[in-house]
Amino acid sequence: MRYKREEAFRYEFPTPIIATLLVYEEGELLAKDERCEVINMSLGGARIRSSLNIKNHSRVELRYMMVQNNVMLMLPGDIVWKESTYTHQHYGLKLVLDVEAEDRLLRDLKARAKIIQSLPDKT
Repeated sequence: MRYKREEAFRYEFPTPIIATLLVYEEGELLAKDERCEVINMSLGGARIRSSLNIKNHSRVELRYMMVQNNVMLMLPGDIVWKESTYTHQHYGLKLVLDVEAEDRLLRDLKARAKIIQSLPDKT
């Protein structure tokens, strides 16, 4: 069994990042390039906020720009939970990543954390 020390790593974005979402239900594309906000993310999943009303277990593709090289990162996953607020829906995604996508995502999350740490403390 391969031990993954980084599995518990969940990055909480200080300000949610803007991303786009493609939504598939039963193999049919229902929504394309819908705006969403990523609240937090790990190699196994993400919490997003959207105005869309998506069914649980729908397949999605989350797309956002990587911080270091402005390359679009495409992350497939499934909706595993949903929570409603007055203005938005919050969703939990279970990401389905290959090793290369995991490595790219991990590098991006670490780069974002490093940038935040380098900012001056405002307290």
